[in-house]
Amino acid sequence: MTPAERIAELEALVEQQHEQIAALLERVRDLEARLAKDSHNSSKPPSSDGLARKTKSLRRTSGKKPGGQLGHRGETLRLVATPNVVVEQRPAVCAGCQAPLAADAPVVVRERRQVQDLRGGTAGRRSGRLGRLRARRWWRNDGWPGPCW
Repeated sequence: MTPAERIAELEALVEQQHEQIAALLERVRDLEARLAKDSHNSSKPPSSDGLARKTKSLRRTSGKKPGGQLGHRGETLRLVATPNVVVEQRPAVCAGCQAPLAADAPVVVRERRQVQDLRGGTAGRRSGRLGRLRARRWWRNDGWPGPCW
């Protein structure tokens, strides 16, 4: 083999190795991008994250218990004594046995709720009263009567 043939052969080998290196670098880039994905930055499920520990948060604890702190008064909407509209609601059937209820059935428990209506710029308050009624009595296994709910 002459030196010119040897040089041509080596140049061809170098060119082939350059192409192979470029293809391998592309494959490494794709594999690293796939490895960098987890359930936080892709649509993969959390179970595919593996057993590696998550990075520890750098936030420091304040020493306070979670939730409302002692001494904080809190805010809530109170029920109004005189609402604009009062709606009485009576169920048509018993919640326990689905038996129809008479119009004069005794009210066992009353619930009161209010709705704050802010439409139209004025605050309207509507109050609803729901009565729980008893259709009939049934006997429990221990012999004591109980309501059917």
